[in-house]
Amino acid sequence: MKNIYSALLLIAPLAASAQLREARHQNDRPVHGHAKGISYYSETFDADLNGWSAETTVGVVDWKWTNVGPGPTSSTYPVPPLATSTPSGWAILDDDFDGVGGQSTDASLISPAIDLSAAPANLRVRFEQYFQEFQADATFVGVSVDGGSTWNEVEINAGVGREGRPNPEVIEVNISEWVSANPSNVQLRFRYTSTWDYGWQVDNVAIVEQFQYDMIAVSSFLSHNGTGEEYGRIPTSQLYPTMLLGGELKNDGSLDQTNVVASMTVRNGINEVAFSATSNIGNLAANTSAFMEEFASLPALGNDLYTATLEVTSDQAASDANPENNSRVRAFQVNDARYTLDGIGIHPGSTIIGSLGTNSFDGAEDGLILMTYYEVREPLDVNGMEFLITANTVLGGFVTVAIYDTTDVLAATPNFSNPVVESDAYDIMPDDISSGVVSVLFPQVATLPAGGYYAAVTLNSNGGVGTIRVLDDLTVPQPALASVIYIPADQVFTNGNATSVRLMTGSSPDQVATTEAPLGIALFPNPSNGNVTLRVAEAGLHRVEVIDAAGQLVGTSTVIGTSTLDLSDLAKGLYSVRVIGDKGIRVERITLN
Repeated sequence: MKNIYSALLLIAPLAASAQLREARHQNDRPVHGHAKGISYYSETFDADLNGWSAETTVGVVDWKWTNVGPGPTSSTYPVPPLATSTPSGWAILDDDFDGVGGQSTDASLISPAIDLSAAPANLRVRFEQYFQEFQADATFVGVSVDGGSTWNEVEINAGVGREGRPNPEVIEVNISEWVSANPSNVQLRFRYTSTWDYGWQVDNVAIVEQFQYDMIAVSSFLSHNGTGEEYGRIPTSQLYPTMLLGGELKNDGSLDQTNVVASMTVRNGINEVAFSATSNIGNLAANTSAFMEEFASLPALGNDLYTATLEVTSDQAASDANPENNSRVRAFQVNDARYTLDGIGIHPGSTIIGSLGTNSFDGAEDGLILMTYYEVREPLDVNGMEFLITANTVLGGFVTVAIYDTTDVLAATPNFSNPVVESDAYDIMPDDISSGVVSVLFPQVATLPAGGYYAAVTLNSNGGVGTIRVLDDLTVPQPALASVIYIPADQVFTNGNATSVRLMTGSSPDQVATTEAPLGIALFPNPSNGNVTLRVAEAGLHRVEVIDAAGQLVGTSTVIGTSTLDLSDLAKGLYSVRVIGDKGIRVERITLN
C-alpha cells in the first residue's frame, strides 16, 4: 500500500510533458472587492481603442475593439464575452477565432503617453479582464517611461486554468517603482503571447492610488490529513487528532504594518466554537506576504457542517482601506455516509464548477477514467460510489466504478486490471440525469485497509450514442494528484481539480442492494447459454430490444411482468437488453456463452 505522496515522481514527468495537462492552481481564488481609491487615469474603451495602439510582432492576431465579444467557435470551452461593468465596448485579442493552428502570437495593446507627475508616488493599475488559460498562452502588464524603448512588465494569470474563471475579474498591479523614473511620460502595455490559444479581454483600465493600509487575507485552507487535500465530507473514523489550518495574508498597502495576527476559528452548525488556531506574524513590510500554518488539536466532532473563518488583524486595522477582504471562509462536513474530496453543496458563498467527460478529449469517448484520491487512516467500509453529472449528459452511455491502489494508478505503466473492488456495468438512466447524481453499488461491501486509494469511474459513450460529463469542483484548489484522468492507450494526466467521484461509506444491509433495485429490471442467469428470465418491476406492457456490441438491433419482443427471452440463436458475447415502458427506458447487459 503506497501513500500518494511517496509516488509523486512517478507521474510528474508524464504530466509535465502532456499537452492535455491543465494548469494547476497554486493559491486560492483572486481576492475581489478592492476599495476604489482616487483615479489619476482611466480608459473605458466605450467607442473605440481611443488612442491605444495595437502592435503585433509575431503572428497575425491583433488587439481590436469589440462590443460583442469573441467570434463563433466549435470549441468545447467557448470563450464568453467580457461581462464588463461598462458594456458599450472593450478591448479584445480573439486568439481562438482569429488565430491559426500552430501559429505563435506576440501582440501588445499600448496606451498613449500619460502624465502622472501630479499623482502620488504609490500607484496601481487596475482593470477588468476575462481570461481562460489553455496551453502556451501568457499575459503581461508592463510600463514604459521612455516612449516605449524599454519596458518593465510582470506576468499575470499564470496557472489559473480555463474552467470556472470569474467574469469580470478585477486585477491590480503595483506600478509605483516603474513610474518613479519618469512619471510625466508613462505608457501602459497589455502583452499576450501564445500558440493559438483562447485570447484575452480587457476593459476599464485605471491608474489609482495605493492605499497606505490594506491588509488582505489572500487564501485560506484546512486539511484534515495535513498533506494539502481539502476534503468536503469526512467520515468520523478518518479524522486525525489534529487538522492543519492556515492561509496566505498580504500587506497590500504602501506602509508597513505591525503586530499582524492571523487566526482561524472553526464553528459547528449552531455557531459554537469547535476549535481554533492563531499565528502571530509580527511586523509585515509593505507589499509583502506571510503565511499561517498551524496544527489545531481536534475535539470529538459529531456529524455536522463546520465553517472555518480566517481573519487577519494588525495595529493599523482601524485604518484599513477595505476591511471586507480581511477574512476568508472554508467549510467541511463530518459525514459517515460519504467521503468526498469535492465540497459541492456545502461551500460557503459561490461554487465554481467545471466538468470532464466522454466528449472532452479525442480518443477518450469510451474508456476515459476519472479518479479522485482518498486517504484512508483507519479501515473503512465502502458499499459503492456516486458521482455528479451535468444536465447535458445524454442517455446511451454506461459506466463502471472501482477503487484502485495508488501504486497501480501511479505506476510508470498504469495497471487497471487489479481493482480493490469493482462494480458491474451501469447504464445512465433518465432519473440520474434529472437528479444530477449517479449512485452505483458494489457487489459486496469492501473494507479498505489504511492507505491511499483512487476512486475511479470509467465513462463509456457506447460508441458515441451517449454523452457523460462529470462535475469537477474548482472552488477550492487541490494538489495536482488529488484528481487525475486516464485516457485509453495513453497515460495518466493531472486533469481535474476535485472531481465529484465519491465514496459511499458504511456497511448496513439497507445500503447494499441487488442489481434489480436501482435498474428496475433483472436478467438471470447472467452469464447465460441463451434462455434468459427477464423480470420487470413496473406493471404494464414493455417493449424489449436486444442490441449487440456493435450497436445493432438484433431482436425485439413485447413482455408483461416476468418473461423468458430465447437468445440462443445469437452469437456468444456481450449484449444490451433495453426495456422501454411508460416510466422510461431501462437497460441491462448480459453475456451469452
